[in-house]
Amino acid sequence: MEALDSKIDKRLDAFEINAQKERFNTGKSPFNLKSRIQKGLVENKGQREFEIKADELYISEVNSGTYVPAMYETGIKSEPFESDLRRFFPQGVTESDTVTVNRAVYATNAATITTEATQYPESTNTLDAVSFSVDKLAHRIDLSEEFLQDVEGASQFISSQIAGGLIEKVNANIITDVKANDTDFAAGNFATAIESANEYDVLSVALNQLRLGNYNPDTILVNPDDFVKIVLLKSTANEYLRGTLGSALKENIQGCQLFKVQR
Repeated sequence: MEALDSKIDKRLDAFEINAQKERFNTGKSPFNLKSRIQKGLVENKGQREFEIKADELYISEVNSGTYVPAMYETGIKSEPFESDLRRFFPQGVTESDTVTVNRAVYATNAATITTEATQYPESTNTLDAVSFSVDKLAHRIDLSEEFLQDVEGASQFISSQIAGGLIEKVNANIITDVKANDTDFAAGNFATAIESANEYDVLSVALNQLRLGNYNPDTILVNPDDFVKIVLLKSTANEYLRGTLGSALKENIQGCQLFKVQR
């Protein structure tokens, strides 16, 4: 709110300055400035208190050239939000308030080499239809038309805030659901086998275990703090394990791109 108030004050000050500047249509020379100050002194002669208005000082002291207005920042910068995690998942369309998916796993895989006229071996498959409710997230911000008209960029700022707030909630729900439905993968042969394991080692082993489970991961979502820890990992010789800091445009581990997401 303090930042927003500061932006509004600057904007109103700029309007006031421009309005007062329009009163000066007789030139911009130092003589004109001095004459106006002198006129104010004469008019207030004999009075105990008098006032010289601020607009009388907003005149260039140069004899030629273009008046340079006071510098101020226009518009409102929107606060950045995290990436929308929905883009990492398959998209679909439904006309219902629920979506049903099939979570099938092989219970018994009896596929084998067969000969002609022999009975095919029977495999079993566990079919599990799971339904998910479609959630609708919404919120609003009330503002006056006067505010939107007076503050430059206010409508874009508010639109960004509304969309960003929804992204925060959607991301939090997605992360919660992923954790709730996550399948634990044991470390396998890597358990207690890596000396002085760090964040990079943990993610490398996790990728290996996913591939052993017939998954093909291509994206890693990490907390910004954890991402910085990985980037800053150093050897005993004080050299970065990931090479020169900032040399890569996109960070990745074993070909999986890292995305920094904070819940």
